[in-house]
Amino acid sequence: MPASPSAPLAAPSAVPAAVGRMLLGPSYMERRFARHGEVVPDWAPGFGRMVWLRDPQLIEQVLRSPGADLGAVGRLFGRAIGTATTLQQLSGEQHRAMRRVVVTTVRGDALDGCRKATSAAAQRMVDACPVGTPFRLAPLLDQALSQANVQAAVSIDDPRQLRDWSAAFLALRRSSARFPSVAHSVGLLPRYPPAARARRACQALIRAEVTRRRRAGAAHDDALGRLLAAESAELTDQALSDQIVSYMFGSQTSSPATAWVIERAVRCPGVWDRIAAEAAAGADDFPYTEAVIQEGLRLRPPITLLPWRLRRPCDLGGRLVPAGTWAVASIWDLHRRPEVYADPEAFRPERFLGARPPRGAWLPFGAGPHACVASRLSFLQIREMLHALARRGRLLPAVRRDEGIGHGSSIDTYPARGCRVVLHARP
Repeated sequence: MPASPSAPLAAPSAVPAAVGRMLLGPSYMERRFARHGEVVPDWAPGFGRMVWLRDPQLIEQVLRSPGADLGAVGRLFGRAIGTATTLQQLSGEQHRAMRRVVVTTVRGDALDGCRKATSAAAQRMVDACPVGTPFRLAPLLDQALSQANVQAAVSIDDPRQLRDWSAAFLALRRSSARFPSVAHSVGLLPRYPPAARARRACQALIRAEVTRRRRAGAAHDDALGRLLAAESAELTDQALSDQIVSYMFGSQTSSPATAWVIERAVRCPGVWDRIAAEAAAGADDFPYTEAVIQEGLRLRPPITLLPWRLRRPCDLGGRLVPAGTWAVASIWDLHRRPEVYADPEAFRPERFLGARPPRGAWLPFGAGPHACVASRLSFLQIREMLHALARRGRLLPAVRRDEGIGHGSSIDTYPARGCRVVLHARP
């Protein structure tokens, strides 16, 4: 019996979904999925035709499709931050070869140095937190994690240099997340000078450090040192600089992720006390803290969507998707599927204790060959920040209402009020 022909896509709405999500929140897409089913037609300026997906099987189909360009959005983002050879931009054998090199900076023994740098930055942050009065925690997390990544990447301990490096990469992160920079990356603006200046400042710092180390000839046990010691034809000077820029950008995910986990945890009775108990126990494993992190990233993924470009026509869920279409995984909606997560809007860390979600149903760090290679590092950093704060005292929300969702771009989110909390110090 012949297969049924694929149905054509319906016409997209006049207003792009990205606009609706920013104006009405990520839950705006629920109505679009209710109307169109599992494949939602859409469009966006600079991108053209899109389809939104939230079914794990359809997302897996795209990832396995030989016609999917998994590095397309990475190359667009590379225009914003001035890179050309990061893992998110490469594909095929180039990607695999570079991944083998980069993974040595964020796995295994390298994690110990990352933990020490993060622990030191977390302690500095805790010491700077006011006691007994409401304050915005997110900016302090941003600064602490940026400094932790600088220390782990290039072993800079001098306070003035640490501030200079951290400030330079924070400026690049913030400028690249602004809408003019996004518009430049997709070709809607010829240039965006603030991002260009921030790129030049960061690249100058990296070049100067590489030159200094090559002249000194001394080995360093940090991310840059491991890359310089690698015997890889792929690591040109440009590629070396690109990997360090990418490493520094790790806090772009870890910082809002930590803020969201805390924003959710302090509103759930008993959760903070259990985190504090694990922090004080000094054990080698932290099952409840990790479950809190997993549940926080399920409800508030810092990256709410993952786009890939289809180079060939594709049948997705009985719909014929033309070549050139962007297939977009809606992480926000994927994480709220009631078939997988009972009472999906409830914050329940217990759902991750001793259990794993089905394959493809929890993707805060991406999926497929281009999934975040530093996911373990990000988990470690979030845990270190949580435990440093928990040892200092009890955190309570400054207001009862949930914080709204702010948008750095159409992709990433953060607590709109900066994760406002009150710290009550322990005796």
